[in-house]
Amino acid sequence: MGLMQQQLRQNWRRLVSAVLPMILLSSLVVLVPANAATLIFQKLGRDNTEPLGELRWEQESRSMFVELYDDNKDLLIVRLTFASSLTNTTFASPSTLLRLRFMPALTGSFKGNVGNIWIDAPKTPYQGSTKIPAVATAYATEKSLPTDPRKDMSACGALTWMDDVPSRNMVSFQFSRNCFDLPDSFWTVSQVESDIYNSTLVKDVRYTPVEPFFVDMTSVPKPPKVIPKKDQSVSASTTRSEYTMDNTSIQINSSSSAGSPLIFTSRTPTTCSVNTTGLIQTIAAGNCQVAVDAAATLTLNAAPTAVVSVNLVRKAQALYFNPPGIVYLNQGSLNLAISSEFGLPVTVVSTSPSTCTFPYPTTNPTTVQLIRSGTCSFKVTQPGNNVYNANEGFANFYIEPNPTPTPTVRPTVRPSPTPTVRPTVRPTVRPTPSPTRIIIGQGGTSGGDNGGSSVGEGGVAAGTKITITCVKGTVKKKVTALNPKCPSGYTKK
Repeated sequence: MGLMQQQLRQNWRRLVSAVLPMILLSSLVVLVPANAATLIFQKLGRDNTEPLGELRWEQESRSMFVELYDDNKDLLIVRLTFASSLTNTTFASPSTLLRLRFMPALTGSFKGNVGNIWIDAPKTPYQGSTKIPAVATAYATEKSLPTDPRKDMSACGALTWMDDVPSRNMVSFQFSRNCFDLPDSFWTVSQVESDIYNSTLVKDVRYTPVEPFFVDMTSVPKPPKVIPKKDQSVSASTTRSEYTMDNTSIQINSSSSAGSPLIFTSRTPTTCSVNTTGLIQTIAAGNCQVAVDAAATLTLNAAPTAVVSVNLVRKAQALYFNPPGIVYLNQGSLNLAISSEFGLPVTVVSTSPSTCTFPYPTTNPTTVQLIRSGTCSFKVTQPGNNVYNANEGFANFYIEPNPTPTPTVRPTVRPSPTPTVRPTVRPTVRPTPSPTRIIIGQGGTSGGDNGGSSVGEGGVAAGTKITITCVKGTVKKKVTALNPKCPSGYTKK
């Protein structure tokens, strides 16, 4: 048997020696259809190393072709042509492995698990010329030790297929030079490994290699490395959907799924603006829209724009009137305590001009001129602005007639043996009322503690009957009067 094997080796060596020089010396002629990729690089290798020990002759001899096409200078194709026909399940068995190994530099023996990149045929049947994923692994670096763990390189997308030729004896692999970080020149070798799969040590008795050969592609350098970009998303929102115009803390809460810096842009610049941290500044009432973006980087795609929308509304404001105490006609004029809630200027117009007027609308709008005794009624207006809504309301106070002076009468001194002592009668003095802050212009009615009163929008006069709601258990009862009170047993709601 040993003699027969030796004779077969010699016959095969003669055949290869006769045919291969003709292949290597021939010029490559490639005919391609229009718009098809053109072969721009090809390297041929031959097997001329025979390890000692038992060999599987049907898988021993194979030639290797390394090809590169002009349509994608990054993708390499390695074709292995076997001496005998293969079936689609030849390398589907767990006991048989077909592997390519790539080495940036050849150091010592090329046997064992030398080579920092491995591409293996998958343990599944081939599907003819249909490309299927190959198994790809690599050491962390070119200088890693053979006993170091390997990392999965399936993300690089290496493919393999069995070319659909009559003899079915060709297996091809395709992979990215850039993704596997192969230099422009490297060594490569193919191996068939029997009864051992992904072993950390490969025994020579099971190893049938092709002599490694040098592939020099410096004439066709690999293109710049393209880093696959990942997608990212942006989330953005505010605490509420509506804010008043005086709010200075409308913050957009936002983030990128990849932690990228965010860009804020107002889509409604006449309504609002936004700073670099996502804080919205109000400009005018209306709908405010802010776009939130995360720009593309070398490794990330730009995120789809997130749009934050909030409604900006003007704030309501109240008007205030503090009724004066007792006002006598002979006081002539006085300044009334009339103001708006947020200190905006007010306009006051008399609604009883025969009793009082407000003669200084520009310089002193709250100064009242007293004309005669009676009820002085007036309207207070605040026109509002871009922050606050306009408001108006009505109020009044009473002007007392001038007090009648009491003449001083000197008593006639008459002698009296015993004067009668009478108690001193003091005149009744009307107490001076304490001013009470009364809100006006809010659609309700209120009255001062000492006759002063004010009413809200709609112009309802002071002294109008008021309706209240009284409850007793689950029973409700409405009472309407100038000064309504609840019946016995009821309480005011």
